[in-house]
Parts: sequence; C-alpha cells; structure tokens
Amino acid sequence: MLQFLLLVLAAASSASVEIEWVECPAGQDGTDCASITLPLDPDDATNSETVSAFVRRFYAGEAATNKSLWMFAGGPGDTAESFAGGAEYFNSYDPTVTVYLMDQRGVGMSSPSVNCANPPLYDFDPNNQTTVGSYSACNAEIAETYGAKLKYFGTYYAAVDYM
Repeated sequence: MLQFLLLVLAAASSASVEIEWVECPAGQDGTDCASITLPLDPDDATNSETVSAFVRRFYAGEAATNKSLWMFAGGPGDTAESFAGGAEYFNSYDPTVTVYLMDQRGVGMSSPSVNCANPPLYDFDPNNQTTVGSYSACNAEIAETYGAKLKYFGTYYAAVDYM
C-alpha cells in the first residue's frame, strides 16, 4: 500500500515511477530521503515539464512500514525541515509509524527553488522602506525569472502533489 501511495504521489499519470531512497544529504534529518519527479502542471497531460519534490522519511525499525503519517508544512512556501523533531517524536511514541516530510515545490531541497539571488535579510516591515525595497526587488526578480510558471508554485499545486 505504501509503495502505491508513493507512486500516486510521484506521478499524475498511470506510469509507474521507481523511488530511490538514499542517505539524506548532509544537514538534512531523516532515516533516508528521495527526490520525486512531479509534473509542473498535473492538469495538462501534454505538458512534459517537471519539478522535483524532496521527501524525508523517518522510521524507528529496520525498514519503513505501511503505517504512514505525512506532516505538511504551512504556506505554501515553507520547507518541512522544521518538522523533523516532530517526526522523531512520532517515531518514539509509535515505532510502527513511518513519517514523511516533503518540501513543497519551490522551497527547501525541492527544485527548482524559487528564490532571488539576494534574498531580503530581515522580516518584512511595511514601515521600513529599506526592507520594502529589498522585498520588492526580490519579488520582481522572481516574477521575471519564472513568469507565467510562477502560478504552479501556489497552494493548489502544492496540495495536488500530495495526492
């Protein structure tokens, strides 16, 4: 059942996709990790463009189980890395659960990562013209880089990726 769910997650079409779980990159928590190729526009079967979603998997035993818990970061726009402690808690509470954390499209270890070359250094403050200018420049750069494709990095497509 778990493999079936991951195959559905990994492909919007009926084609099967083999998911290669590997050791997580340095600095990333998880028992193992995978990059899963997803369609940029799952509603358009003629569009062959893709994005890659980065998934961390946590399990307490020798292998992943069919008892799954997916933890979702808010946003969209948040990486799931901040939930690693929660995943480890659930494993300690119930070692038969396999916990999955996925960086939503455009953030964290997923690719492409929707960022500007010089991201703002401070939290947004509408009363501070320096931060307003920094955020405006960053937003303009992202809009120029991604253009019409930017719509594929919003709430709807983040939700569809989990189906």
